Amino acid sequence: MNRHMTFLAGTFGLGLWGCAEMAESHNAYMLQRQPTPEKLQVCHGGSCKVRTLASLDPAAWSEVMLQFDPPSTSAEQERIRVGQTIGLLERLVAPQAGTADDAGANRRAKDQATQLDCVDEAVNTTGYLRLLAANGLLRFHQVELPVHRGGFVDAHNTAVMRDRTTGIDYAVESYFYPNGVPAAVLTLADWRAGWDPREPAWDDLTHRLWAMQNSLSVAN
Repeated sequence: MNRHMTFLAGTFGLGLWGCAEMAESHNAYMLQRQPTPEKLQVCHGGSCKVRTLASLDPAAWSEVMLQFDPPSTSAEQERIRVGQTIGLLERLVAPQAGTADDAGANRRAKDQATQLDCVDEAVNTTGYLRLLAANGLLRFHQVELPVHRGGFVDAHNTAVMRDRTTGIDYAVESYFYPNGVPAAVLTLADWRAGWDPREPAWDDLTHRLWAMQNSLSVAN
């Protein structure tokens, strides 16, 4: 059975180029409603043009659950763990989806089917967050729909989760980094303001985000 399915995303007004704007009215048909370890959708090829149904065997799923063992004791710790786990899930599904060579920021590659634009990344990360939430691994956050910034030319998309206590929304951003690198988790306000780790103007925030990720790695 062919696990790769091609969809004409342009039919729904998204187009297949770069990072299309993904309004809430457009993303519902791309998002997997109830992802499970056995059936986990992976979008790639740009604007979810190709969808691969991946599966995590018991050993792989145990590795995911281990990221939250013992349970998170604070929202900040959980956000750091989420970033790490998104990178882990990308590595685990890559052999099945053929996305191990996905480059950061959707740089041009000979085979675009191996690449993810920001629509693919936002949809996938939202699915991964839903998977974590459905299995009781998110104690301090609830998963929201993806959001976008910019317009027709500079559109960009990200997955979002909300702090249950403060109500603050956080972007879970994996587009700018190669496959398997931990996702950046930053306030949606900073993300909407144009955060881009390639831009020197954002160096201070980017360095702080990586310092937090590294602190968890050292602690583990």
